[in-house]
Amino acid sequence: MAAFSKSIPHSCYEVGHTWNTSCPMSTLQVTAGALEVSFKIYAPLYLIAAILRRRKKDYYKKRLVPEILQSTSFLTANGGLYIAFFCILRRLLGRFYSWSAGFGAALPASYIAILIERKSRRGLLTIYMANLATETIFRMAVTRGLVKPLKHGEVLLFCLTASLYMFFFRCKDGLNGFAFSALKFIVGKEEIPTHSVQAELSHIQSSERDAQSLDERPQSSPASRGNYIRAFTRKLLDLM
Repeated sequence: MAAFSKSIPHSCYEVGHTWNTSCPMSTLQVTAGALEVSFKIYAPLYLIAAILRRRKKDYYKKRLVPEILQSTSFLTANGGLYIAFFCILRRLLGRFYSWSAGFGAALPASYIAILIERKSRRGLLTIYMANLATETIFRMAVTRGLVKPLKHGEVLLFCLTASLYMFFFRCKDGLNGFAFSALKFIVGKEEIPTHSVQAELSHIQSSERDAQSLDERPQSSPASRGNYIRAFTRKLLDLM
């Protein structure tokens, strides 16, 4: 607990945004830089993914640009809000603490940013960030002497992460959307879990049954419809 109570009696300018003394201007500058970098990341990413998945023209016209802008806004908000909460906590607490400069500012910034991103990508981002977090924790433990560096330790971490990916890949409702398609492309169709194949086959069979039932539905001829209208008109005249 003593480590968490240690404080740093310095200003935001001295610790964080050393290039500018103004907190609002620094936040705007970080946001602008994050916007530029985020767009450079997501624009080719979505474009290449659309080409590999053989999207139709309607996707390029209606959905590609909004998805790029939404993901760009997510990453931009993550960077801009971090420096904003970094300064806000410094103003509220009067000084920096070991938890406020990192975790305290990153938690609300990341939470607000993830709400901007599409729900279909949140699970994939969680797995990706869990991989980075595991590697970061391992490197921090090695630097502090808590864990002895292992030979080929990065390979072991990669194997652990890959096994988790394959576990969620084979679990029912474990991976959906682009993550499932990407792993299917990498490992091959032979590794597709049976529940996904059965679900796809059942969906196809149900669609075929619906189409067949529509085809087998008796169609009323124009003559029968005309006779019905005339009979209905006669009944109305009799009632009047």
